[in-house]
Amino acid sequence: MNWETILEALLRVTLYWVTDWLRNQRNARKGIRIETELEPGPITREYGFTETTVKITISNESGGAIGIRDVRLMFSSDWGAPVAPEAPALRSHAELPARLESGSMASWYIPAESLARLLESLSTRKVSRERKVRVCPRFVTVTGKAHTGSSFAFSMDPNSFWPL
Repeated sequence: MNWETILEALLRVTLYWVTDWLRNQRNARKGIRIETELEPGPITREYGFTETTVKITISNESGGAIGIRDVRLMFSSDWGAPVAPEAPALRSHAELPARLESGSMASWYIPAESLARLLESLSTRKVSRERKVRVCPRFVTVTGKAHTGSSFAFSMDPNSFWPL
């Protein structure tokens, strides 16, 4: 490995993080915050297991209400996995399009195992437990304006979301 390759890799990583930081700053000025987290599901007698989901939370701290037409996790600039009309078992989220009043927040859920299977099916390389892809939450308002949150590494192995 030569110095040029190392410098190029460092420049790409730096550019990626700066772009992500600028995106967050732009959304903060507008009073909109988008957060994502992996959330294990509750265990019940009926289902007998947990189902991990990706929880996308949108906070509206702007001065007015916003209409949300679409919520999805983007895995490329043009393609993403949308939230289902119904939330996974034992969870609930608002049906889209939704209205988010000023000072409120709402969450939508995408089943982690289903998302990993989708990404695995689209991958051209063999998927392993260590293989991850960067995904980014995005929502589109009823007026067509897109807002994106911070990206994060998501495992493409569907089995990694089950507790051992």
